[in-house]
Amino acid sequence: MKIVLCLMMILSGMAAGYLKSRSYENRVLNLRDLAMCLNRVESEMGYRRDSLLLVFRRVGKRNENSAERFFFAVSEGMEENPGADFEDIWRDAAGFIYGENTASFSPSDMELLTGFGKVLGKTDFEYQKPFFSEMHRLLREHIEEAEIERGSKGKVYQGLYIAVSAAGAIILF
Repeated sequence: MKIVLCLMMILSGMAAGYLKSRSYENRVLNLRDLAMCLNRVESEMGYRRDSLLLVFRRVGKRNENSAERFFFAVSEGMEENPGADFEDIWRDAAGFIYGENTASFSPSDMELLTGFGKVLGKTDFEYQKPFFSEMHRLLREHIEEAEIERGSKGKVYQGLYIAVSAAGAIILF
């Protein structure tokens, strides 16, 4: 009976460590998805020259990842509140999709995303190209940081949870 309980403790520790480390993996995936969708937004704006509402709706229509859900939420906010400030709609959608309880964005990731909403749509596309370039550069930096964090902290949490559960099993045994 004690052996089964010890094995259950160790397996529970492994599962808890995996779940804790998963948030670091999710951050990398969410940032990569955001970078990909931002490329799509930039391409759509450059070639089709449609309104932001149509561009965001088209980019977000597949609704397969957080970034696509974000752009779809922005388009819905724009459609439901045509007179509302774009920056507020962008910030609300970022909070809804990437907020504290729904994703693994760091505060600096949220600051980067909401900051981009302050400049997007303020001028014509030609004048926004430098902002897109800067956003891409900053996103690459955030992705690199997230990958380093995933490699170090993710493994530490997995090992820590296993070690604590194994120590508890040894004490119990």
